[in-house]
Amino acid sequence: MWRFFLVYVFCAFTLVRQSNGQANEYRLPMTTVPESYDLRFEFKDFNGVDNLTFSGVANITIIVVESTDVVTLNLRDLNVTDVTVAETTNDWYRLLSVNECVYLTNDERFEIRLFRNIPTSRRLLVSIKYIGSIRTDMTGLYLSSYEERDTTKLVLHCYYYYDNLYGVYLRDIVVLTKRYRWFVMTQFEPTYARRAFPCYDEPGYKTEFNISVVKQSNQIALSNMPIRYTEYG
Repeated sequence: MWRFFLVYVFCAFTLVRQSNGQANEYRLPMTTVPESYDLRFEFKDFNGVDNLTFSGVANITIIVVESTDVVTLNLRDLNVTDVTVAETTNDWYRLLSVNECVYLTNDERFEIRLFRNIPTSRRLLVSIKYIGSIRTDMTGLYLSSYEERDTTKLVLHCYYYYDNLYGVYLRDIVVLTKRYRWFVMTQFEPTYARRAFPCYDEPGYKTEFNISVVKQSNQIALSNMPIRYTEYG
């Protein structure tokens, strides 16, 4: 049985950006800005030992600030499996044709190139499916553990025979057992969020997040924000 958790997160940052809409060497262009994120992380096969992968879906609602035919995000060490882009309003939803997707390794940027320019002030929904690795370097989504110790008290009945007499006495033995508990944590600062999901990984945005976690029924999901609802399936 899987459990599904949804939490709500609000992040606010400040940064001075270039005013001409162009990216400098490592910054994203200001032609689009994020309005909200709807993220889904699935850990159905996670056991902390031999399966250190997860699958994700990033649904990013963005606003076009300057007319463009390219949506540029930050991304690193993620295997993108599907990309769709749609133009949306309160009344309708229209899929747009994607020309190509290009990953710029040195810049850690992911460009979604469309067949036509999108006018200013339009709202787009970018949906990206991907596979990622649970890291071991304390960045992005990473693996950690702690040692759990249990003590068990055993009472033994010991029998003896001495000088033609039988007897019994009790003896206490304390047994100490140790085991490791594995868990996944996040470290997104300063620029490690891009290792967990495609995003605008710069502190110049105020953005709302809805985060869903799909896990095994014997696992626990924790957040520093309230859980909105839980689904069982």
